[in-house]
Amino acid sequence: MRKIMNDFTLDTSSGDLKIVNGDFVLSDCTFQHQRLLILASKGDIKLRPLVGVDGFMYLHDHKKTFSRDVRVEFIKDGMQVNACYDFNGKLIYDANY
Repeated sequence: MRKIMNDFTLDTSSGDLKIVNGDFVLSDCTFQHQRLLILASKGDIKLRPLVGVDGFMYLHDHKKTFSRDVRVEFIKDGMQVNACYDFNGKLIYDANY
């Protein structure tokens, strides 16, 4: 059973909080949380300094641990990970709360 993870929505182009008619927008933010976990470096999230994969580091790194590190961070965040693997240089994952 998939849980809906409602949270404040971020504007994808600017990264700022999305505001419509003067109110914050709340929506299912599972994909947003996954994206933030992949892009964040350790120490970027003040209240949880040990969280983050630092996806940018893997652009020039030849380690094969990227999908494993993503899986570990998703599980630590409370997600059920059904699949997470590298396919021809692209990260493929299926994970939900």
